[in-house]
Amino acid sequence: MKKAIIAYFSQSGTTAKVAEKISRGLEDKKISVDIHCIQEKKQIEIDSYDLIGIGFPVYIFRVPFLVKKFLKDLPDLKGKPFFVFMLYGTIRGTAGNNARRILEKKGGREVGYSHYTGDDIYIGYLKKGYLFSPGHPVKKEINRAYRFGGEIADILNGKAYSKPPYESLPGIVFSIERMLTIKPLINYLYRPFFRVDRVKCNKCGICVKNCPTGNIRLGNNGYPLFGKNCICCWYCEMKCPAEAITTPLDWPILNLFNSYNIRKTLKDPAVEYAAVRLSKGKVERIPGG
Repeated sequence: MKKAIIAYFSQSGTTAKVAEKISRGLEDKKISVDIHCIQEKKQIEIDSYDLIGIGFPVYIFRVPFLVKKFLKDLPDLKGKPFFVFMLYGTIRGTAGNNARRILEKKGGREVGYSHYTGDDIYIGYLKKGYLFSPGHPVKKEINRAYRFGGEIADILNGKAYSKPPYESLPGIVFSIERMLTIKPLINYLYRPFFRVDRVKCNKCGICVKNCPTGNIRLGNNGYPLFGKNCICCWYCEMKCPAEAITTPLDWPILNLFNSYNIRKTLKDPAVEYAAVRLSKGKVERIPGG
């Protein structure tokens, strides 16, 4: 029996849900599947698999930094088949292109590419009262993920593969946003401005638990300390029940970009949204909104 591994990053659980359905589609076509959570940082033996799948949510129109590192750390794939899937709330950008090209440069052979919408749990929009793609992926998308798994199994067993074209660039404003959040800027410019209000902070450690890269630790005094491995998920600020954390996302220039993105997205009839309120680390739907 052929064996596959699906390596994914999922922060809110939606990418994990899609990964599980793709896995089920493969297994129902007699492909054995192991699932690997990238943020757990466990070693995997890629050579022992006949197929590798990579899944991730889109962060600021790009592959999340920890997923990109995982891809770049992979050994030579020596022609091994791979597939990529991703979830996004508003705009896909060119994240899929980047992941596909990295795997191809590693010597992989693409046999599948798909994308799905998922809850846009992004504090920049939540603070302004918008949750885009609420409740996604919906049943129709989950079923499509299952069929995608079956299609990959068929291709692995000899069916012809028609490679989808690469995604088009999202536009100059989105490209600027992406440039403003490159890793060196996050590490050396933005990091000192992750602040904790020591009057509000109750030292609960929720920010530590929610950081997907272990970038936050509690100091000897119990207050959070921020390292140099941020991926711009902003969950530390968003999940804080005391609202004690502020980040560069609150800067006026980044706030302007968030407003632009919201206006642009509201004009897209394909993107659903709900009115919400972010309060004390929780997102509440506004009745009738």
